This record gives sequence, C-alpha cells and structure tokens, in this order.
Amino acid sequence: MRADLATQVHRAVNASVTYARDHDQFGCDDLWRAAPFRGQGDCEDYALAKRQALLDQSVPPQALRLAICRTELQEVHAVLIVTTELGDLVLDNRHPEPMTRDQLPGYTWLAIEEMGRWSTVAD
Repeated sequence: MRADLATQVHRAVNASVTYARDHDQFGCDDLWRAAPFRGQGDCEDYALAKRQALLDQSVPPQALRLAICRTELQEVHAVLIVTTELGDLVLDNRHPEPMTRDQLPGYTWLAIEEMGRWSTVAD
C-alpha cells in the first residue's frame, strides 16, 4: 500500500474528529464502537475510522493492524499500523504525521491485532 495514501487518510481523519473520552460521552471507561460515529471519539475511534477509510480505498485488510500501547505518559492508547512500501507506519491521532514505531519514544507496545486475532507483543 502507498505511504502517501496512509498519510492522506491519517490527516483527513485527524482533522475531522474531535477528541472526546468515552467516559465523557457514554459514562464508561472504554467503549469500542464500529464506525461511523458522529465526529467525536477517542483513540480507538480514530484508529477504526482510519482503518475503515483505507478499506474503502481498497487497501488489503492484511496491511492494516490495530495496536494497543502505553504512551510515554503511561496512558493506554490505540493506533493503526499500516504496512506500506516504506515499511510499517503508525497512524496515531496524537501526532500530525504517520511515524514509525522507532519514532515514538516511550511507547510500550502491548498487543496487536492481525486479521481479527489479537496477540500480546514482546517489546
């Protein structure tokens, strides 16, 4: 898959979604919803929206993986990892541009999803 398409989708979703915690919206700590949602969401909503937008562009599902990590602030966080011709890029709503895992210092990778199956990560 093309890195420029990943970048385009990353920027578009980041610009179209306003961050809102699940607790503030729904009164629970974590709620994974299927897209579409109404323009507000937390990290997994951004990741799911990016995944759907890339699937809508005919990106093969095996090139898209959801991941759970702990940020440098020790917050549990969800992102989308996309396999491109430049290697794996992390589409993280906390950053304006896609990055590699190495460019995200302080992140501890906890679990990754591939084709519907979750596995823990030995980071």
